[in-house]
Amino acid sequence: MSGYSSDRDRGRDRGFGAPRFGGSRAGPLSGKKFGNPGEKLVKKKWNLDELPKFEKNFYQEHPDLARRTAQEVETYRRSKEITVRGHNCPKPVLNFYEANFPANVMDVIARQNFTEPTAIQAQGWPVALSGLDMVGVAQTGSGKTLSYLLPAIVHINHQPFLERGDGPICLVLAPTRELAQQVQQVAAEYCRACRLKSTCIYGGAPKGPQIRDLERGVEICIATPGRLIDFLECGKTNLRRTTYLVLDEADRMLDMGFEPQIRKIVDQIRPDRQTLMWSATWPKEVRQLAEDFLKDYIHINIGALELSANHNILQIVDVCHDVEKDEKLIRLMEEIMSEKENKTIVFVETKRRCDELTRKMRRDGWPAMGIHGDKSQQERDWVLNEFKHGKAPILIATDVASRGLGALEHYVNCLDLVNKRLPYGLAQIGVCFHPVSDTKQTPDGVKRIGEKTEASLVWFTSARTASQWLDFWLRHRLLWWRKFAMSPSNFSSSDCQDEEGRKGNKLYYNFPWGKEPIETLWNLGDHELLHMYPGNGSQLYGRDGRKSVVPSVLSINGDLDRGMLAYLYDSFQLTENSFTRKKNLHRKVLKLHPCLAPIKVALDVGRGPTVELRQVCQGLFNELLESGISVWPGYLETVQSSLEQLYSKYDEMSILFTVLITEATLENGLIHLRSRDTTMKEMMHISKVKDFLTKYISSAKNV
Repeated sequence: MSGYSSDRDRGRDRGFGAPRFGGSRAGPLSGKKFGNPGEKLVKKKWNLDELPKFEKNFYQEHPDLARRTAQEVETYRRSKEITVRGHNCPKPVLNFYEANFPANVMDVIARQNFTEPTAIQAQGWPVALSGLDMVGVAQTGSGKTLSYLLPAIVHINHQPFLERGDGPICLVLAPTRELAQQVQQVAAEYCRACRLKSTCIYGGAPKGPQIRDLERGVEICIATPGRLIDFLECGKTNLRRTTYLVLDEADRMLDMGFEPQIRKIVDQIRPDRQTLMWSATWPKEVRQLAEDFLKDYIHINIGALELSANHNILQIVDVCHDVEKDEKLIRLMEEIMSEKENKTIVFVETKRRCDELTRKMRRDGWPAMGIHGDKSQQERDWVLNEFKHGKAPILIATDVASRGLGALEHYVNCLDLVNKRLPYGLAQIGVCFHPVSDTKQTPDGVKRIGEKTEASLVWFTSARTASQWLDFWLRHRLLWWRKFAMSPSNFSSSDCQDEEGRKGNKLYYNFPWGKEPIETLWNLGDHELLHMYPGNGSQLYGRDGRKSVVPSVLSINGDLDRGMLAYLYDSFQLTENSFTRKKNLHRKVLKLHPCLAPIKVALDVGRGPTVELRQVCQGLFNELLESGISVWPGYLETVQSSLEQLYSKYDEMSILFTVLITEATLENGLIHLRSRDTTMKEMMHISKVKDFLTKYISSAKNV
């Protein structure tokens, strides 16, 4: 027997009409929405005597390998820095033909021009083909993917055909959608050659095509834990036939908090399976996982026993202050990109920093593109493809795999709105201020401007859970406001109801002149979306368990007028100053109110406002409002700030332009104009400001 080939046709048609997948069907989503993923999965009670038997040892040692002495094997392992622990570990293969792979697999290897197996492949293939559990610890880029995929193909070829309703035979768990897609790309060519089917299951992409692949039957499933848990709970697939399990980048999955999901998934797989775990590091958490999931396993380590990173990478640490980073980065980029074929990845800590640095570098002429978790899967794929082919050789990225998944994000995944253009999840809508009939002044002298906020935060939910979400938002908004206030007890809430019978909650603040509302939380029901999109009801439906429903809308509306907001800002500013003196921290207090985001222009006077300057500001303020440009009247605030503090504050408010009126404006009509995106500062005559801002905001659409 020259290899492990099989004459069976695994590409035959599978009929339709049989019962759908069994297993742990979850049914409709329950009213409880804040549990852990996988809580509906019931741990299987396996009886090995009742399970069908399967074969997992297919290894036949090649004659050339059998003739190799123990000393030759040890010399090879030392030369490749291979360390092996465990009993009865097979000898490593030095050439591809010694692994006895099927002819169609060898044809693909030949087409890819591989010369010899990598160290992890040389030692990993014989272990995996022998049906043994194993742990492979090797640096990234060492050929781990083929180390488990090719033995998986041999394993699958010796199992009974898939029947209708069966899940995959081989399951590969990966921490991120990007890694899952890479594994799928590697697997695709070998699967085509061997007439096998594979699919890639990950979040951030439509569920429909993934479900169809599973229903048609696939031998290999590459999945991220979150999306797989979702499908298992809803009964879209099962793991009854899975006998070959791979945990790829196990250390990364644990770092990202996937351990509970991994354990839930493994509980659905028969215990006599073959399990292969791959990792770039070997911390105690990974060791514990191996002890729990693997039996009598072989441990293969490539490189140093305390492997913690890729030693082929030269790491240079340059310690500097934050203010020096951008300048040093530019100098470094000039050095790196002086060679045409070079590519660079710049990692940053936050999504906001990723966007800011990408804008800055592109303004300076660098071919940079950004990628982070808030971007759509389609955009992320496109950016990675542009980087891969050198069209955008500079990639600025966060760790897009970092989860931070709270109850809100988990619920969006469950809702699965069909119309992807609908801004589901948490969205900001509306303009910031609209006129009201009166302008008041409180007994304490705080001027109440005749405009109020109408911007909203919106959350889409199921009608069954809307009341729970309303309670959730109420608790969190109260915590949020109280966190920064001088007198947290001044915040309170009460139930309310509008004329149409819709229920909500009001948040109040006890001002010196009396209690006034600052925010209102409403459950607007499903009528809100139907009213906003008349005639398009069919596009608004989303899945709620097994039902199609129009989502209910929850909204948080800011009821603050400008005078009240200025009063609160003064209070928060005092709190901040006291706090920073104690703990040397700097809080961005105006980040507190979400309704500020749609403002496009800030109008201010800097230090020493006078009556004349305020009058000029008020005139320009009215002109800009008439042109449809939302403006923040900074000239009415009572807190004195330096220019740097002023610009920093307005950047935090996401305001595009700051217009500064000074004494020079009274003399020659010149104002200072600063752009947030370009940090450009220039002088402009006050008569040209409105036209400039109108054209810019109209053309940019300020998205």
